[in-house]
Amino acid sequence: MHTSLRRGLILVVAILIVLFGATSGSSQPIVRVGDTWTYEGIAHLNNKDVTFVETRRVLSVDYVEGKRSYLIKATSTWQEEGTVKLRYTDEWSLAGRDVVKGVPPSQYIESFVYQPALKMYSFPLTTGKEWWTSSNTSYTWSDPSNPNRTRIGRDQQTFLIKVTGEKDVQTSLGTFKAYVIEYRYRPAVPGAGTYLWYQYKFVESLGANVEEITYDPQGGISKVLKLVSFSSETYTTSLATSSVVQTQTTARTPSAISTTTKTPFTTDFLYSLILVLVVFLVLCVILLTLLARKKF
Repeated sequence: MHTSLRRGLILVVAILIVLFGATSGSSQPIVRVGDTWTYEGIAHLNNKDVTFVETRRVLSVDYVEGKRSYLIKATSTWQEEGTVKLRYTDEWSLAGRDVVKGVPPSQYIESFVYQPALKMYSFPLTTGKEWWTSSNTSYTWSDPSNPNRTRIGRDQQTFLIKVTGEKDVQTSLGTFKAYVIEYRYRPAVPGAGTYLWYQYKFVESLGANVEEITYDPQGGISKVLKLVSFSSETYTTSLATSSVVQTQTTARTPSAISTTTKTPFTTDFLYSLILVLVVFLVLCVILLTLLARKKF
């Protein structure tokens, strides 16, 4: 085979491998302003169980040096949870968290800044993949009604995170194949080891966790959240009824919901596919040119 032709074929294969790997090898979600997830939750307290509804909504998608950053607002019918704003980087690492609790005049704000951002996910997700993430946390407690009532502090958080497997999860939206991700917290005390703190079940097509379990240091379950509704440009569902409309003190089974779904297919994937086809056509033209030169 002619040397130029051989090099051309090698170049084609290499470029296509890179392109297809970039477009199909990552499960990193792309969310848009207005995307909304609703969860039904239950918190196991010492003397009772509290059921509640939590809603998360994408408030903004900003671009810094060509990379996305996301601001997500979480509101809960359980007053203890407050209103939370979460800031994520393009890689879905947690960069900051602001929590507003109470009602005026007994309202206060807790703000957390993570440096570096906590790497909550490592895309593409694969079974057995694990990573450490550690962050120096700056903490501020403030009272909006009294600027003199302000406290600041610092802490360090370290997690060992592992994708323990894949599981078919049945939800009110249907059955999804989810990655099971476990977060093990490592206390600052030397030799204390690690203990399970969170377990999430993440579904790529929904761009979110379909189930979240929070554990206490003794291994008991302290809180469970299950996804019951999701709304976006490419995938929509609607609640027919809700079993929880306000904070209650008895556990309930999540209500059934009616769904209208579309196959998740983002415009980002479409653009990537078009790019691959264009590059493929250009490379075909190059190869045909090389073949034509060989003949002459």
